[in-house]
Amino acid sequence: MELCASIQVQCRLTVLCSETRPNAKPDNVSGKFIRTHSDKNIKESMTGFKITTWDNQEIKFKFYIDAAPVTSKAFVDILPFTRTFHHARVSGQEIWIDNVPKLDIIQENASVFTEPGEVVIGPTKPIRTKTANCFGIYYGDGKGLDACNIFARVIESDKQKLVDLGNSIWKNGAQELTISVIDITQ
Repeated sequence: MELCASIQVQCRLTVLCSETRPNAKPDNVSGKFIRTHSDKNIKESMTGFKITTWDNQEIKFKFYIDAAPVTSKAFVDILPFTRTFHHARVSGQEIWIDNVPKLDIIQENASVFTEPGEVVIGPTKPIRTKTANCFGIYYGDGKGLDACNIFARVIESDKQKLVDLGNSIWKNGAQELTISVIDITQ
């Protein structure tokens, strides 16, 4: 009977986890959730966005369409925009803005835990005092101040460009970046 209950709990956790995080799986030993990262879990042909830097370098991102459809669509609807991005002070290796064009979005695929290359935005529902309408891109390790919607990830071939951009903003100060929609086909 205990084994059956354990299997039911693990199955329930797997379903809950897979509904909220695209690459999450429960660890059989600790019971904690771990994520396996593979761009194969992201659709091969989909809409994404790109960052264009002051020197016309482009960094491309793919949406987590299945895990964050509301956020992904709302984000596409506000593109393009240009803002001055800053380096985070307390959340780790992150570049961010707190003046993204307003998005009236629900919480979905939300967490304070991110992986390098993931993109987050603070939902307006439920109201978040620290992160509402903040937009961040983690280029390395970090942890958010409050749960934000994780809705995109840098494409594998652009990871180093993102790290270089993040380090440049950290060392040299804020930079103006343009965010625009693209169609990614691999």
